[in-house]
Parts: sequence; structure tokens; C-alpha cells
Amino acid sequence: MNVVEEPKKMPSVFVIIINWNDYDTTKRCIDSVKASNYSNLKIAVIDNGSKDNSPEKLSKIDGIKLLANSTNLGFTGACNQGFKIAIDQKEDLIWLVNNDVEVEQTTLSTLVSEYIQHPSTGCLSPVIVDNTEEKKIQHACSKYSRLHPSIEETSEIKIAETWQQDTPEQILVWGTAMLVSRKVITHIGEFDDRLFAYLEDFDLCLRAIESGYHNRFTAKAIVYHQAHPSNRPPHYYYYTTRNGILFWKRHHRSKKQLFQSIYWLLDRIKAFKHGSQLGSEQYKALTLGFCHGLSGKTGRFESHMKPTMIQRFIVKVLLLI
Repeated sequence: MNVVEEPKKMPSVFVIIINWNDYDTTKRCIDSVKASNYSNLKIAVIDNGSKDNSPEKLSKIDGIKLLANSTNLGFTGACNQGFKIAIDQKEDLIWLVNNDVEVEQTTLSTLVSEYIQHPSTGCLSPVIVDNTEEKKIQHACSKYSRLHPSIEETSEIKIAETWQQDTPEQILVWGTAMLVSRKVITHIGEFDDRLFAYLEDFDLCLRAIESGYHNRFTAKAIVYHQAHPSNRPPHYYYYTTRNGILFWKRHHRSKKQLFQSIYWLLDRIKAFKHGSQLGSEQYKALTLGFCHGLSGKTGRFESHMKPTMIQRFIVKVLLLI
């Protein structure tokens, strides 16, 4: 008598998409995810206090679970709501997909297959490509160094593969289309709510490393991500600068390493300042973010927040070092 083996159950995937005043972009993202050839998935869209009638429009889309917040909880706060739902529902895997991303039909199935093949995986990312005709690679992976505090990024596949092979315990990936298991999130915790937005992905990746997991990227899977202009809104410079310091303060407890990491961040600020024509509002936000990072201030950035004269002087002097 021939015994027929039952096909293995496909892991359940809980997709989390955050919307904030950008219905059209989010709708394209949803449509691309729904076209995936991976069937065992659920899509949750979390609206972060939009004022553009997004919740009403999103509520008319079939096949999604909509959660509408009355206020903006930040990317971290909204994603954490999604994490909690996925954990409560005992979903196997969680896929964070930025709303300005469109995915290929095979992206999710490839990521799931890769995750299963590497059981020590913490966070897994596809290659992130511009959604322009040039299809330029934005990001493959990043390499973290604790000895000489720094984060190096690459868009070169060969370099990323070498890093992944030689130093798997140093790999960080963007949260743009990050796949992570419920087991990992239950083990290491959700995003750090203090960060509000930006650097929460690297913080999660590093906590995964510290808990014994390896983060990975795979060149077999691709997502298309909206290309951003060289000059970003003031809140971008505030959060990336402030959260950069909070990140290093959290993961480097020796004063020497902390000072080294702050100087590394100052070099990044210099690159920001000289690499693009920052407007006065962006530079003020960057200055305030640096000072708030040093003082440990967290929470949401508001447009009325400005650095004091003393804060501006401190950053100006540090940039001369």
C-alpha cells in the first residue's frame, strides 16, 4: 500500500502596511501584495491618524483588515499594533511592507522559502530597488561594527553576499519590506516606541543579533521602493539624527565607544550638510535632533520645535572638530 504524504502547511504570513495621508500610494502597495502567488496571507492596513479621508477609502477595499488610529502613533507605534495582532492570532511570519513599496508576484513566496531554509534567521529583507525606469538598487544590506562603532551600507550584491558569508553576525537590514517570525518578535520584543520613526529597524536587527539570530538579505527577492529626493522634510533629519544617538547609547555602554559613535554620527551630519543644500528648517531640525539625542528626549517631532541658541552653538562647535 502506497502512503501518500500530505503536503506541508504553508506558514501563515501577516502583512502590515502603515498609511499616513497617502491613500493612492498605499492602494498600489496593497494591490501588489494581493497579487502575490503566496496564498496563506492576511493583510492589515493601519491608518496613522490620516486627515485626507484615507480611512473611509481604505474601508472599501476587500481582503484587508483596517485599523484606524485617531492620532499619529509613529511608524513604531503603528507597527507594534500590527505585531500584537499577529502574535494574538498566532501567525507564523510577519511581513512589514512600507506603503511606498510595490512587490513582485514571487517576492513573498521567495522570502518565506528563504526564511524556512535558514532557521537561525532574525530579520530577512529582499533587495530594495528604485521604482524608476533605471531600477537602481537602493539597498542590499548593512554591516554593523561594534569594535569601531559604525554602520556601513551597500547596494552592491557581491559585497553584500561577501559580508553575509564572512560576518553573518554583523548584518543589518532595512525595514522597508522586512520579514520576521512571530517567534523572534516574541523573543526580542517589538519596535522601540521611543524612536517614533527611523532606525527602529536597525535597533530590532541588533537586538536579534544579541539574542543569537542572524539577519539576512536575499538577492532572489526584489521590491520596488519609491525614490526619495535629496532634500527631505525637517522631521526626517530630526528623527534620523536623534535616533542615531539613542541607538548608539542603547547598544554601547562604554564611554569610549559612545564617544566614538557620536563622532561617527557627526561625520554623517557633515555629509548631510555638505552633500545636499539643506534649508534652514532642515538644519534646525537636525541640530535639535542631535541635542535631544544627547539629552535622551523622545517622542514626536513638531514643526514648532526649534533649537535654542545654546543648542545651535554646541552643534556648530562640534561640527568644526
